Amino acid sequence: MNKQAFLAALAGLSLACATTKGGESSSDAVVAKAAPAASELGTNLALNKPAVSSSDEKPELAAKAAVDGSLTTRWSSNFFTDAKPADAWIYVDLGEKTAIQTVLLNWEAAYGTEFTIMASDDAKEWKVIAEEKDGHAGKVIVKLKEPVETRFVKMQGIKRGTPYGYSLWEFEVYGK
Repeated sequence: MNKQAFLAALAGLSLACATTKGGESSSDAVVAKAAPAASELGTNLALNKPAVSSSDEKPELAAKAAVDGSLTTRWSSNFFTDAKPADAWIYVDLGEKTAIQTVLLNWEAAYGTEFTIMASDDAKEWKVIAEEKDGHAGKVIVKLKEPVETRFVKMQGIKRGTPYGYSLWEFEVYGK
């Protein structure tokens, strides 16, 4: 099996995680246990849209790599140390206010065990729309119970699952 075939097979893995909206105890969002086919989710609204991150490990691992539709490129934040908090983030600009209902994070081995999904109309004021407290490597699909109208969608890392930073093969956003 070549590297590209291996990465494609790895990208098909999906792990179940509990997710809530806004940090409330009742679940307003769910995470799929089995990754649906891309056609089942609809059109990836984040594909090839502008993406911004808090840091990039190196130029070829910049935020734009997480929205390019390729499983051979990825975004990777800077590494963290005990002196630096693990609060890296990445967001995508959908270009206009759009109703979203699903966010798919395809994590590389450097994943977030705790992170939030946030929405904004201006990339300055952010609202938490989903919160993850048990993240895993591979695909994590966050499906909101109700659509959210937003222009910008952000993954805000809180706690990492490895001694490194955060790394996403793909950051995908889908409508209702």
